[in-house]
Amino acid sequence: MIRIVIDQDVWENLQKLGTAFIDTSNDVIRRVLKLDERKLDQRIAQKNNNFHSTKKISQDELIPYIILVLHEHGHKMAKRDVEDEIYKMLSLIFDQPYYHEHVSHVPRWKKSIQWAKERAKGRGLIKTPKDSGRGFWELTTNGENYYFDKFLNMEL
Repeated sequence: MIRIVIDQDVWENLQKLGTAFIDTSNDVIRRVLKLDERKLDQRIAQKNNNFHSTKKISQDELIPYIILVLHEHGHKMAKRDVEDEIYKMLSLIFDQPYYHEHVSHVPRWKKSIQWAKERAKGRGLIKTPKDSGRGFWELTTNGENYYFDKFLNMEL
């Protein structure tokens, strides 16, 4: 494997062309250069099937989604908007009946996201309601650092 160095503008545009958690940087470049799309399509389909066939997603696995959504929306969002964005991203998982069972009068998919947010808050990645405002979730400086470590140093 050969490594290349790219500037921030190129990286941001590659991110826009890719599908988070599915495409790698190489996939995006192959698509732009129109190199053997069949190989790429087969690999993406396999990744999609493997990722979305999972019945459950852990709180720890949800934390990167929370961080990603908050970062991409200006670091702070209303709780319900974060939940809606994550539901859209993980609809193939959250559409399963298990996630529509209610826990304390709330669908399990929402509770899972809320519990993951509490774990992230405990790790210092998300501000407390006192600091961000009731009903809002906001990244801390550590949360921003997590984003840069997790997403800027990985394949798309």
